[in-house]
Amino acid sequence: MSAKKLTIELLDAQGQPVSGTLVSASGCGELRTSVMGTVMFLVDEPQVVVKVDGQEVHNGMLDALPAQLRLTQQAGGWKA
Repeated sequence: MSAKKLTIELLDAQGQPVSGTLVSASGCGELRTSVMGTVMFLVDEPQVVVKVDGQEVHNGMLDALPAQLRLTQQAGGWKA
């Protein structure tokens, strides 16, 4: 199985980038989003779990993983 690049973009309710937020993906270290609200991972785990500030926001198979996940902040959580 080959690795897949995953870009995660975090936006607030007004559509503005959210920087400095901790994001992790299966098999990868925890990173903070850039000033543009993005973070990138190279994922090679068959089951991919993405967490934002420790809260699970995505869980799926690597083969079905999109190249980019855009998450919007809503009511204390994140929604795709």
